[in-house]
Amino acid sequence: MRFLILHHLRANQYSDTWSDSAVRRFDREMGEHLVDLLDLSRADITSKRPGRRQELLRQIHELHERILRIRELDAKVPPLPTGLGTAIGERFGIPPSKRIGDLKHALEAACERGDLEERRENEYYLDWLSRSGLV
Repeated sequence: MRFLILHHLRANQYSDTWSDSAVRRFDREMGEHLVDLLDLSRADITSKRPGRRQELLRQIHELHERILRIRELDAKVPPLPTGLGTAIGERFGIPPSKRIGDLKHALEAACERGDLEERRENEYYLDWLSRSGLV
């Protein structure tokens, strides 16, 4: 209960200008108390200004929805292995640059289309890049 009282106004400070990192930090810091905290924040809106109550309720709702979207994105397993960008640079002699990012995006798109399998070893993707003519 003490935790909720200490933090109940934090949700009302939310703005869509918060970065995803800030939303993640808020979610992490509220932890198991998040739903109760948001409920308390909604219940504690006492403004008599016309429209202010609805605005704050919408803001708290948007914060909760954004937390859920970010959790969903964070839970998604990336299709490509970690370190692939470094392996691309080493294999094809490309320095760290936007070019490596473009090649990784091409690999991700190929995975989405079903042309490549997801979560394979680096060599699988490097060989495909060699054959594709993209490098």
